[in-house]
Amino acid sequence: MLFATLIVFLFSACTESDIPQPTPQPDNTDNELSIPTASDNNIAFPDTLILQYDEIYHTNTRNVLIELESIEDSRCPADVQCVWEGYAVIKLFVQIGIESHVIELCTLNNPDGTTLQKNQTIGDYQFNLLAVNPTPETEGQAIAREKMRVTLFVKEK
Repeated sequence: MLFATLIVFLFSACTESDIPQPTPQPDNTDNELSIPTASDNNIAFPDTLILQYDEIYHTNTRNVLIELESIEDSRCPADVQCVWEGYAVIKLFVQIGIESHVIELCTLNNPDGTTLQKNQTIGDYQFNLLAVNPTPETEGQAIAREKMRVTLFVKEK
C-alpha cells in the first residue's frame, strides 16, 4: 500500500511544464538559409575580424551578428600617382539582440566633408575599421568580390 501511495504522489507532483519538450527542428527545404556554424565564424570580444562577402559572423553568448553588405572603393590604385589617396566605405549589417542596424565605416575620417568615420558605436559595441584589402592595383580594374577583405576591430564598451 505504501508503494502505491508513493507512485500516486510522484505522478501527481509532476506537471506538464516539468517534462522536457522536444525542440522543434526546421524543415529541410530548398529555400532554407544556410548560416555558417559557430565553429566557422564564432567571435568573442574584443576581436579583430577579417570579414568577407557572403559570410555571417556571430557570438554564441552575446547574441551579436555581423555581415558585410557592401564596399565602395575610390582609393588611388597602387600603380598610379594620385593627388589624393581616396577612400573606401564599407556597409555592415549588425544585429544586437533583436535590434538591427546598418552602419557605414570609412578608411578616412570625414572625407570630402562627409560625416563618415573609421569607427562607430552601436549600443555597447564599438566597431573600428582597420583596413580594406586588397588595394586597387590598376585604374579602372575592379577587384573580384570574393577577393575583398575588411579588417574590423570590435570591442564591448
